[in-house]
Amino acid sequence: MAETTKAGKGYRSPVNLKLPQVPTVQDEVLFPEFLQIYNACHALNAYVDSIREYLEGGTADDKPSDSMQFIRSMWLTAGEALAVGNVVSIKNGKVWKGAAFNSKFTGLALSDAEPGEKVRFGVGPAVVEVTGFKADQLVWAPARGEVGAGQMFNEKIEIEGESDPLQVVIGFCIEDNFVILFSNFVGA
Repeated sequence: MAETTKAGKGYRSPVNLKLPQVPTVQDEVLFPEFLQIYNACHALNAYVDSIREYLEGGTADDKPSDSMQFIRSMWLTAGEALAVGNVVSIKNGKVWKGAAFNSKFTGLALSDAEPGEKVRFGVGPAVVEVTGFKADQLVWAPARGEVGAGQMFNEKIEIEGESDPLQVVIGFCIEDNFVILFSNFVGA
């Protein structure tokens, strides 16, 4: 990792642009032009740093859910009303509540949508904060059409009247209240 260097007031970057704080040009006509270029270089460097930090997992002070967010998503048509955080999968070109069993392509709704509207379908791996999960627990989700579809559970649920409801493991609790979700988790 590169050494962090100060690139401007309140801004530090691990990338040394090898530029002074201000242009060293003495010409009064050229100085403002160079200053604009310098400012653009530093602004671009700050943006690249934010992307790099996001992709590399943030800092030691970040929560796991901030360090490993969804970086892949797509906009698809909702087949039913969906809310942010619903476990979702795709069937017949639409997004539905519940985990996918056969295709094992499961994600998370990252936006609300009514039937026929576009919903942002988040594809893992990603870490999300879910209260009630304890480290090392598997994350279960009922399949499409099953009772509780769209929700996450920390154990396989028993449903009265159902002999063996179809449920899929979609992730793993890495730390209390933080689960990592995969689009095709194969763990149980």
